[in-house]
Amino acid sequence: MIPPSRAPDAPTSGPAAAERGVLAFWREVERCRSAPLGGKARAGAVAGLEAWLEHGGAHVALLGPSGRGKSTLLGAWALELARAGRHEIAFVPVSRRFGTALESTALNLLYARVALFLRSRWRTGKRPHGVEEMRRVLASMLEEGRPPGSRPLVVILDGFDEGVSWTLDAAQRFLRDLGPGVRAVLSARSIEALGGLREGTEVVALPPIAVDEVAEAIGRRLGHLPASVKDEVARASGGEPLLVEALVEAFAQDPAAVAPALASVSAGAPGVLDLCAGGAIRPALPWLAGALAPIEEEELFAISTVNGGAWNELSGPLVAAGEPGLALRHPAWAEAIEGRLAPHERAAVDRRFADHGKRAFASGTVSDYVCRNWRAHLERVGASLAERIELASRAWLDVWRTRPDGSSGFIADVDATAACAARLLVDVATREGVMEALAAQVRCLLVTSSVREILGFEEARRALAALAAQDEEEEEEGPRAARAPPDHTSRCRAWARTSSTPGGRSPTPRSAPAP
Repeated sequence: MIPPSRAPDAPTSGPAAAERGVLAFWREVERCRSAPLGGKARAGAVAGLEAWLEHGGAHVALLGPSGRGKSTLLGAWALELARAGRHEIAFVPVSRRFGTALESTALNLLYARVALFLRSRWRTGKRPHGVEEMRRVLASMLEEGRPPGSRPLVVILDGFDEGVSWTLDAAQRFLRDLGPGVRAVLSARSIEALGGLREGTEVVALPPIAVDEVAEAIGRRLGHLPASVKDEVARASGGEPLLVEALVEAFAQDPAAVAPALASVSAGAPGVLDLCAGGAIRPALPWLAGALAPIEEEELFAISTVNGGAWNELSGPLVAAGEPGLALRHPAWAEAIEGRLAPHERAAVDRRFADHGKRAFASGTVSDYVCRNWRAHLERVGASLAERIELASRAWLDVWRTRPDGSSGFIADVDATAACAARLLVDVATREGVMEALAAQVRCLLVTSSVREILGFEEARRALAALAAQDEEEEEEGPRAARAPPDHTSRCRAWARTSSTPGGRSPTPRSAPAP
């Protein structure tokens, strides 16, 4: 597991951006570990996970409402497992805040981690491209399992039900059949989120924080406060770690304003949201809830209908304002915000995001956010096939080709468009609709076939270029006749150096556990 301090010096888009999001996740885990909440609840859940690891089956699910602290617990537990050295760990956080919620992003992160520990022909020459192909490759690798005598692999997919554009049974497609030496941990809000994996999956429930621990946490962070204030925090938070932390942070920022209002705050996330979202920030919240990943402030302002003054107050317990852009600190806030919107209000927010992508594409000024999330926004508004077919165009391919992982992202968009056309072929009742859907499906199949063929040529070209560069280096060191011709293994290694990681970057060393 790569520690948070090892942040790569890389571009802020593509695989590097996703890895930076993962590193930001680990920094958040370390921050929460330095001042843990709910020791008794955490201890019981960790004991349940340890018992499963020792005697349980292939799958376990850590369940609890949004904001209960599942990610922090799993992250801390995974770090302890990695330090103990008895297991290999492949950990992927699925999170809007950290920019890893798209299925294509999460699966690419997962592949990069399990490929360190599992055999696959793809490791020596090329990477899978597109979501469907990635699912098949992951399923094959995980089903084959670990080599005999090697340390077991624990795959942890945290926040699975936070995924954007994931189907209910998405995890079942590659985590259902695990081979020898492979175990899987999923965290979710409910067992229903696991779809077909529910049967045979053990469950560990994470309870809320006890009242006495809430009072202890307040005293530890804020010093002496009246018992009545501690009781009100415990009441309003319901023992949910996210809400306790938000109230404590609000107290730290402005105790004179928070203390009088606390008594009238309703219990739960909506009430705490009201207390923490004062002033001009409130109109901006629906737009932050509508964003599917961190987004630049200027771009979010352009999408929204909010005046510029609101964005100056986006900080505090609700909003994370960091290098990747603005994002809500936790999906629990998005749930509370969207729960207050009328259906037409929520639809209007989603439509503004989708239309923003359309305008950006038409003007040729596509941001990284639009490139990676436009398809998901189109799906959220139920866009027509005529709108989605742009995702299978040459112009959209040109947009993706400027990104380090453009091939995988573009093919994922085309695959989703083809799936939309396939669904229409089943549903449409008119000949005109059938012909439109059939033409779109054929187009998508031709596009993906052509792009995959081009990718094969490009990977071979990079591999041959690497071999040529190696030959030149060795010729400078001595006569060509003095060395043996490169064998198949050396050629594969050269191929892997140039093709198995984005942009020809060297892969993570075999000895470094994967986050």
